[in-house]
Amino acid sequence: MTIFELPLSVPVPPTPEGIARTRAIAGGLAERGATVVSGLAAGIDTAAHGATLAVACRTVAVIGTGLRRSYPVQNARLQQEIAERGLLLSQFRPDASPSKASFPMRNAVMGGYSLAAVVVEAAYRSGARVQARFALEQVDGFSSCVSAAVREGWLPTFSSSTSAWGSQPF
Repeated sequence: MTIFELPLSVPVPPTPEGIARTRAIAGGLAERGATVVSGLAAGIDTAAHGATLAVACRTVAVIGTGLRRSYPVQNARLQQEIAERGLLLSQFRPDASPSKASFPMRNAVMGGYSLAAVVVEAAYRSGARVQARFALEQVDGFSSCVSAAVREGWLPTFSSSTSAWGSQPF
């Protein structure tokens, strides 16, 4: 079993291109037997989980709240569907509310649970950039995913010290 993750938690809405790319990548990976792991945030994460479920494949949602909470609220139905058809993971007490500290902790769990990471879009200060940095340190498959993304034209350039969005380090 191969497990990939598509993490992103950004305070700004994702682009339509990001949503489309996420659906294509997640659906394609899922159809090839990968389990897609993401954080159930609005936007990119929602698209990743939705595309995976649409092709009747495995998805894992690692959430930054307790299992009895839905955050964001608009993903409550998707969270329930993942609990029924995939896997819902939380390291927090069942009724724990979201907090600023819980999402970096969730990202660490995703990084440890996954074999590779695919970052589709990332704001300058976002959980995706934190996750990418963590993946570079912990996950061997990340560099090959980035190489594929560069080869396919999804990213212009990328290195462990700079991002594809400029010269700023993660």
